[in-house]
Amino acid sequence: MKKQNRNKPPDLRRMAEKRLAEKHRRPAKMSKDDAASLIHELQVHQIELEMQNEQLRQAQTIIENSNKRFSDLYDFAPVGHLTVEKEGKIIEANVTAAQLLGVTMNALINKPFNVFVHPSDKDVFFLHLRRLRKSISETCEIRLIKKGSAFFHAQLFSAPLANRATGATEFLITVLDISARKLAEEKAAQHYAILEAVIESADGPIFSVDRDYRYLCFNSRHAKAMKELYNADIKVRHSLLDYHSNLENRRAAKTNIDKALGGKIVALETYAGDETGTRRYFKILHNPFRGPGGEVIGVAVFSSDLTEQKKAEETRAHLSAIVENSFDAIFSKTLDGIIESWNASAEKMYGYTEEEIKGKPVSILVPPSHVDETPDILRKIKAGGTVRNFETVRRKKDGGEIPVSLTVSPVKAIDGKIIGASTITRDVTDQKIWERSLLDINERLLVSNQELENLGHTLSHDLRGPMQGIEALTGILLKDHGEKLNQEGKQMLNKVHESTRRIRDMISGLLDISRIARAEMHRDKIDVSALVRAIAQESRMNEPTRDAEILIENGLFAEGDAELLRIALDNLIRNSWKFTGKRQKTIIEFGKTESRLKEAFFLRDNGAGFDKKHAYKMFTVFQRLHSDSEFMGTGVGLATVQKIIHRHGGEIWAEGEIDKGATFYFTLS
Repeated sequence: MKKQNRNKPPDLRRMAEKRLAEKHRRPAKMSKDDAASLIHELQVHQIELEMQNEQLRQAQTIIENSNKRFSDLYDFAPVGHLTVEKEGKIIEANVTAAQLLGVTMNALINKPFNVFVHPSDKDVFFLHLRRLRKSISETCEIRLIKKGSAFFHAQLFSAPLANRATGATEFLITVLDISARKLAEEKAAQHYAILEAVIESADGPIFSVDRDYRYLCFNSRHAKAMKELYNADIKVRHSLLDYHSNLENRRAAKTNIDKALGGKIVALETYAGDETGTRRYFKILHNPFRGPGGEVIGVAVFSSDLTEQKKAEETRAHLSAIVENSFDAIFSKTLDGIIESWNASAEKMYGYTEEEIKGKPVSILVPPSHVDETPDILRKIKAGGTVRNFETVRRKKDGGEIPVSLTVSPVKAIDGKIIGASTITRDVTDQKIWERSLLDINERLLVSNQELENLGHTLSHDLRGPMQGIEALTGILLKDHGEKLNQEGKQMLNKVHESTRRIRDMISGLLDISRIARAEMHRDKIDVSALVRAIAQESRMNEPTRDAEILIENGLFAEGDAELLRIALDNLIRNSWKFTGKRQKTIIEFGKTESRLKEAFFLRDNGAGFDKKHAYKMFTVFQRLHSDSEFMGTGVGLATVQKIIHRHGGEIWAEGEIDKGATFYFTLS
């Protein structure tokens, strides 16, 4: 133990002689007996003093030995001891303290302790001393600098030694090297961080509980699952069972944990759900963990969420059922064309069983005349393409050939890589028969229609001459010989004349339709707005006194035959002009709008309208929705319009109500 020099204690003999001189008295004369008695007393006292001196020497030896043992204990204690005065200067230190700081004991005395403190921790030590002056003891952790090497971590235990009232306060500072502990703590923290990262990065929920079912730790996936299932915000040290609102799930969880607490590893697949019907499927492993004595102290639970897997399995099962029960032949093959799967319809269509065909090249199904198709299809599939409704011929096991429609699609792995192809084969034998039948019927219909058109044209042309003659003759009779007829005769002749005129107009209409059907079309870009405006102006000029408002949207164009479209629009506008004749004010509007989910031209009027349940008759030849007494007409105009619109690849339809006007819509392809 090294301590700074102190003043030596006063010389006891010198002090005793001084005190004896101050108390000296001249001895009185005594008798011989008294002198003998005094000598005896002195001899006894001398012996007593010698005995006391011997006891003192023994006591001193004991104290010196004890001091040496204490000094050795102090100097070679496993921790460093330093005595510092109130400003932090070292006044005493043991060997261990010197060794910790890498200096000699002499080098420590009178040195400020602060010089051995790491620069970043000096404020910590200053606050430690300041608090120490106000308390019984203090402790702190700082870094101390060891001479000739790096710093080490130390824990200081400090307590006051001297009486504070004297103003000479001293402190004993015990220095404990905690570098190993710090390193262990850092490693433990690192291991915990790694463990936490591993748990957190796991695919499924993970948690652990103690023997009282209280959470010790859990990852975010488990917290999320508990939130979704039970709307629970779980916390560490809270019981897992308290969060299970479903009694059945709570009992199951407790039973499985209890089994694991008994030392068994418990593995199972299960599901969890709440009152709303939400279900999640899990594969759960309950693994007991043990304390230092080998006793089970808790259970770690590892869960894999199988919900998506279960859904995928269900989807695969559904798809498999669809494939297996499909009327189409469905099979898969590798990118090299080797067949891997084969459904029941494929067996029925081609005649091969699955055992016979699996592992065989798809070329076994291809006739020699179509061998070039397979490489082309596989190249397209490898490039990520799809072959849709490819009509070809395939060969059956018995050598027969069947017409088929193929749809070939790429099969992709989870990473998106193309690993094969699926083929859906539809037998189109019946379809081909139907198509041939339809073609035959269509050809016959075309011939019949042509014959009917020719007949109609011939009849109309041949009848027009006689009807014109009848009309002319009845006109002459009425004009030149009408006075010779009575009133009834005149009426009958007038009816004949009018009926003849009407038949002539109908024949003219039929001839017009026939010409329209035969006319060669010349498509051009047409300013429809300008065409409608010109036709409407003609109607105004024919009846200039009528109060009419005609609204025409500007900038409307279309591709079509100008002459045919003029005929169609003329018929539509004259139709509207006719049926608005009984209105105080005629309102006709032409424009473009959306109807039946497509853009269409429209012509709207405020005329007599029509009963919409008879709308289907409007475009049939000679079918009229109004009598001649209401509105004159032949029943050919709208049929002509429909013929022209159809020749342009468009549609025409009408909407209206009785006495509320009508709107005609049409499209042009």
